[in-house]
Amino acid sequence: MIARIIVTPKKSVLDPQGEAVRRAIHALGFDAVASARIGKYIELDVTGTNVEAIGRKLEEISADLLSNPVVEDYTLQLDAIPAPTKTAISSAIEAIRAEPEPKAEKTAKPAAKKATPKAKAPAPAPKKAAVPSKAAPAPAKKTAKKK
Repeated sequence: MIARIIVTPKKSVLDPQGEAVRRAIHALGFDAVASARIGKYIELDVTGTNVEAIGRKLEEISADLLSNPVVEDYTLQLDAIPAPTKTAISSAIEAIRAEPEPKAEKTAKPAAKKATPKAKAPAPAPKKAAVPSKAAPAPAKKTAKKK
């Protein structure tokens, strides 16, 4: 059997995380959320046949261990349906894989294009080496000597 315990802050206790989530949702443009409360979800797979005894023990565990009764409330739900096992999930996956795949319709393939040889671009002209210019030196100024 499955036991589900949901622990939330009491209505009288400030929930800053829930308020931050509410504001973030509003920032995303969804203004219909009036409040948000953030809590914990606990799921236990329980074995046994005495449902009343199991329920009493889980109430005690929920109040003393899983929640803080000063600031939190909890809800306990017992379901007689067992949790899915790994074997059940694996069987479902194998069944899906065993289904035949739908056959694709045959379509005519387009004719392959023949490769056309590309013309080679002419090789660039070789660059001339830079030769330093031999400019004539500027004429020297003659100064007259005074006697």
